[in-house]
Amino acid sequence: MSILQNVYDCAWYLYKKICVDISSFLLWFFLGFTAYYVFFSWCRIVSTGAPDFSVFYGAARRLWEGQSLSGDTGLYTGFGYPPVTLLLFLPLLLLPEQMAQCVWITASFALLPVIVSISMRLIGKHDARMIVIWTAMMFWSFPTRWTLGMGQINIVSLLFFVISIAFFQNRRLWSTSFWLALLLLSKPHFMLFLPYLFVIGRWKESLISVFFYFLAILGTIVVFGVAHVQSYLFHEVPILIAFEGRDIYYNQSLSAFFSRIASRDIAQTATIVSSIFILVLSLFFAKKQNRIVDIATLFLPVFLLVEPLGWQHHHVFLLPAYLWLWYRGKHRVFLVLSFLLISWNIKEPHTVLQPLLLSHGFFGVMIFFCLSFILKREERSVKKTR
Repeated sequence: MSILQNVYDCAWYLYKKICVDISSFLLWFFLGFTAYYVFFSWCRIVSTGAPDFSVFYGAARRLWEGQSLSGDTGLYTGFGYPPVTLLLFLPLLLLPEQMAQCVWITASFALLPVIVSISMRLIGKHDARMIVIWTAMMFWSFPTRWTLGMGQINIVSLLFFVISIAFFQNRRLWSTSFWLALLLLSKPHFMLFLPYLFVIGRWKESLISVFFYFLAILGTIVVFGVAHVQSYLFHEVPILIAFEGRDIYYNQSLSAFFSRIASRDIAQTATIVSSIFILVLSLFFAKKQNRIVDIATLFLPVFLLVEPLGWQHHHVFLLPAYLWLWYRGKHRVFLVLSFLLISWNIKEPHTVLQPLLLSHGFFGVMIFFCLSFILKREERSVKKTR
């Protein structure tokens, strides 16, 4: 019997060692291939072009030279941000466009692991190995690669968001307000985050950050004139508000989902009603949360669902929240499914595909939204039974 036991123990030891060795090999292969592809992508982007960065850079130059930001500007696309956002890009005008693009793209690549590191520290995790693994996984998500490839502002905005969350968690009033103001400057869409701070009684941060933001707007008007702001309010804003073309594949918000399955009028009504319901519900739950990370986890999917045009590259904002929920240790299968749905991209969206398939990102965000509520309810139930 002892001989059989020794044979069994030896076989079990070898099996575990082989599994560990295979797992280590696969992990190192994944990280090595990711590192190679990151370097390859960086080289390709900085040596060719980043269309969205060219829009920011070109619009900043037009603002500096006193030219109009609307109409026929000769830019890759129209500039849909408030003129005040261009304050962030004015320092880059000191460099030629190609060099400025290189600086911007390099900074965006470098900030991704910084964002992961801050996000992990917010929940008390300090594992350098896991920072590398999470960064690699997030890089392969299509929203991340689209943001980097197009030279978008999303990575910088996400950095401002997690830094403001970190200062908020440490109850640093002025630091939180400053970074929130930078967040609003880079991505005014995050104005929607301020009501969540109001409902938990942290209205000072909201008011101070809004004050800083409007101070920047006033400075823009004083230096560059009021015409740019008027043009944005009366030309760009009506285009953004108009309920048209919401069914485009790269839109993955509520408006896109309803536009793909219903007529325009029904889709518009359903979008308004469902957006109000989701906002009120999430604000109600947010009021009962004590940790800012939990509030951010509730807010981020709501933000992506209710914004008028929930572009796929905006899903990069949800990536830190995946990390936060993963370490809760529950319902990870659904979390992985949600991550895969938002990370996927259909290269040829105008094929014979059903509307539901084209809304894969929407379903991924909805799964995450439901998980955030389920996990909080389960935690509350556990606390009540203790």
